[in-house]
Amino acid sequence: MKRSCVVIGGGISGMSAAILLARQGLAVTLVEKAPRLAPLVRGFSRQGLHFDTGFHHTGYLGPGEILDRAFRLMGMTELASFPFGPQNDPRVVVDEGPGEGYPMPSGFDRLLEVLGDCFPRERNALRVYLDAVRAAQDSSPYLAPGTSDRPSAPYPDATLAEVLDGLFRDIRLKSLLASQTLYHGVPPAEVPFVFHAWVGAAAMRSLHGVRGGGKHLAQAFEGALDRAGVRVETGIGVDRITLSPAGAVSGVRLGDGRVLEAEVCLGTMHPALLAGVVPQGVFRPAYLNRLARLAETPRAAMVFGTIPGGGGGESGDWWLFLNSHDPARWLGERGGAEPGAMSVMISASLGGDGLVGLELAACCDPESSKLDARERMIGFFTRRLPSLSRNAHFLDSASPSTFARYANSPFGSYYGPKHAMGAHTPQPRTRLPGFYLAGQAVVAPGIAGAVISACVAVDVLLGADYVLTELRQC
Repeated sequence: MKRSCVVIGGGISGMSAAILLARQGLAVTLVEKAPRLAPLVRGFSRQGLHFDTGFHHTGYLGPGEILDRAFRLMGMTELASFPFGPQNDPRVVVDEGPGEGYPMPSGFDRLLEVLGDCFPRERNALRVYLDAVRAAQDSSPYLAPGTSDRPSAPYPDATLAEVLDGLFRDIRLKSLLASQTLYHGVPPAEVPFVFHAWVGAAAMRSLHGVRGGGKHLAQAFEGALDRAGVRVETGIGVDRITLSPAGAVSGVRLGDGRVLEAEVCLGTMHPALLAGVVPQGVFRPAYLNRLARLAETPRAAMVFGTIPGGGGGESGDWWLFLNSHDPARWLGERGGAEPGAMSVMISASLGGDGLVGLELAACCDPESSKLDARERMIGFFTRRLPSLSRNAHFLDSASPSTFARYANSPFGSYYGPKHAMGAHTPQPRTRLPGFYLAGQAVVAPGIAGAVISACVAVDVLLGADYVLTELRQC
């Protein structure tokens, strides 16, 4: 008889773990509180256009890289990706820099060439920095599964700010490089350099999109779940984990009162929600209090609209505006009249009426109302890109509370708890026999972090590196 498992949470980590566990012979049930799987990644449609919310692009999806291998391992062969190139490189606009911004290409060699030409006096220091980022990524068995000669991670005890300050003098270049903290939400003075190299600087290695965006990514996962034989329960949450007389996991009780029996359970919920599903007394109060008090990454706000195709911008155009050289402003930790940093993206697909999607994204105060965040972002967009804004029509917006509802998160933050220096984020194995954790709070945020977290948790659950071995062989 198959060993049974319940996976709580149908986001990227939960779906990945369910597929991988089913491939290892377990009878898996995946439970998601929202009506559909991957609600944040899936996005939404308005007026015939699709808008992405939780996924736009990712690192580590190039041929032979970890996501390419993991998606093939999970049977997601229908997923079509494409590399970002000169035609869709983001342009980062910084104070005291050119009005059109600096191109921020992907690929170590191209990045050195482009930024080295922009900052010729910093070229040698830039080479040192990029080599350090590459070495840090290659030091991880998951980020470089095809690497046999694994280097030691450089700057193991340094923050990103310490490395940048030690190598560079030009504040504009330091801001360009530090802007990648927006991929994990931890300020340069707090984030370990190695963690930043793994997550924030992933785009330095490669940057890819998925044809059809987050909707097609979610559909590819759904197909893989079906082929793996995973039972899926949506529109219902887990009320409580049930225990055997010996004190081990015996199953879960759903919100409608049904009980699903299981020998093991893997949870991908926000750590602050753990106390609500585990019977009282299982975990020490100090452990639950620590999880509840983990510092959060910034809160998210977005505005969605349309512009006519060719109406002042091109499909795939992408800008990042840094409104100061202060990362605390970018991340919403220090307020101002305007967003400290804002991304402006024009979708690559043209609607039937000749319109393309327009998305504005920024960090904001957690107490900001949807209307206040929307007005501040539209005002900033109008001042920065006046020719584009004249033809813009705005359709919808999202505040931190919107994202909290979609992601079933208590805070609506971009990436959950911070992976900062000294932070004690949860580990996959817990003191409750048969109960394990995965998700961006456990390993790292982003699509790659969520998938890798699932791989790590499954191997911990199974007691051997089964998934890692298969990834190396893919």
